[in-house]
Amino acid sequence: MTKPMPDRRAAYADITVPCHVVSFAHDLVAPPVYGRELADSIPGVTFDVVDDAGHFGSLGAVGHASKIISRRFAIADTRVGKPRTLRRQT
Repeated sequence: MTKPMPDRRAAYADITVPCHVVSFAHDLVAPPVYGRELADSIPGVTFDVVDDAGHFGSLGAVGHASKIISRRFAIADTRVGKPRTLRRQT
């Protein structure tokens, strides 16, 4: 039997960098309620749920997940006065 992971929520309260939590609506391994719990543990965090996606939502709903992540990076860069264009690595 697998041991449960330790509760790290108290440590998450010390995170000081911008964070964004993305959950997938049909994720049976890490459902959105856990993502929301994680987000609630980190000061100033933002949170999104991708509808119609399961555990590998970043692969199955890549377009929607990518838009969420790109939007959050753009917002974070603007907050520190460094707007930048996201470019694909080749």
